[in-house]
Amino acid sequence: MGNGGQGETSSTIGYPSNRRLGLASIGAITGGSLLALDNIWQGYLDVTPGNDGILHDVTHYAYYLNNSMLFLAMCGLLLGLYGLHNRVTAANAGFMWRTGVFLSGIGQGSFAIGALAFILHGFFGFKSFMDLVNLAAGIGNIVMYLGALPLGLVLRRRNDFPRIAAMLFLLTVPAVAVAMIVIYSINPLVGGLLSGGLYGLAWIMSGFYLKK
Repeated sequence: MGNGGQGETSSTIGYPSNRRLGLASIGAITGGSLLALDNIWQGYLDVTPGNDGILHDVTHYAYYLNNSMLFLAMCGLLLGLYGLHNRVTAANAGFMWRTGVFLSGIGQGSFAIGALAFILHGFFGFKSFMDLVNLAAGIGNIVMYLGALPLGLVLRRRNDFPRIAAMLFLLTVPAVAVAMIVIYSINPLVGGLLSGGLYGLAWIMSGFYLKK
């Protein structure tokens, strides 16, 4: 009777944790997919004559679709980051991991707020704030990608984490740097593949890891 009670308690305690990891897994997979698709889509529009300006046109549906995809992507990645943090801190991760989580969380959160602000601007016209929002979202984007480096450094030492995903996190910073400095001016589509594609794929693989 005593053993049965303990088993029931253990199961009750473990179930919400499994549910949270399941939500984090869905968030990471969805967020990574949306971010990768959006970056590739932006690159495609930039190389297509006549379409390079529609993402900035508040009268065009693509403006709202683009920012909605980015907002949902960041919300999903924040869920994935929360789940990954809970999974890794169980192994007493140190300063490097906390730095990666902090940078990633600040970057993803700022980018999500920026995307939401752009959506609201399309409906209500907050022109006086948009320069500040644009700057904050741009900085958040860079900080988010910088956070991938310490995450990758910690995750590559974990035997249970996919090695390819850890390498993708590590490669994100140099890939984004090369894309921003060189590739985007030559071919925005390749630039989108290098930046959002690598980072998004790393989170998709992390999401499947959280499902285990």
